[in-house]
Amino acid sequence: MVLRMRPLRLITAGTVSALILCSSLAWAETKPKSGGSYFSTNPSVEIFVQKGGGSVMLYTSCGSGSNVSAYWDSPTLTLHKDAFSFDMHTTVDKVQDRPFTTTPVTATVLFTGTFKNGKFTGKVHLGGSTCPKASYTAHFSTHGGGSGR
Repeated sequence: MVLRMRPLRLITAGTVSALILCSSLAWAETKPKSGGSYFSTNPSVEIFVQKGGGSVMLYTSCGSGSNVSAYWDSPTLTLHKDAFSFDMHTTVDKVQDRPFTTTPVTATVLFTGTFKNGKFTGKVHLGGSTCPKASYTAHFSTHGGGSGR
C-alpha cells in the first residue's frame, strides 16, 4: 500500500499562506491612533488625532528648503467614518523671508483626508498662495516623515 502525501502538503501550504495573509491584514491599523501624529514631508502635512480619536487638527505649509512661503493651522475638525474635509475661505499666513514678516490673507483652503491601512491620504491646497495643489500620504510617526505624491 502506497500513501500519497501531495494533497496534504498542498493543503498545509495553502493554510500557512492564508494565515500569513490574515495576520498581516489584522496588523494594519483600522482606526487612527488616538493622540497620534501623522506626517508627510512633501507636501508638508501634519495631522494630529485628538484624544478619543473623533477629531483632528491639521497643519500644512509650503516653500522651498527651510523657507516657508505660506502656512495654515486648522480648527478642530470632526472625523466622519475616518475621513475629514475642509474646503472654505479662511486665513492663510504668507511669509516673507527678508525682512521676516507674516501677512494674513483670506484664501480658500482645500484639505481632505481618509484613513485607511494605517495612513491618511488626501489632497491639500492653500489657494491664494504659491503652494500648488498636491496629494499626500501621511504616516504615523513620533519623528515626522511620510511621503507626498
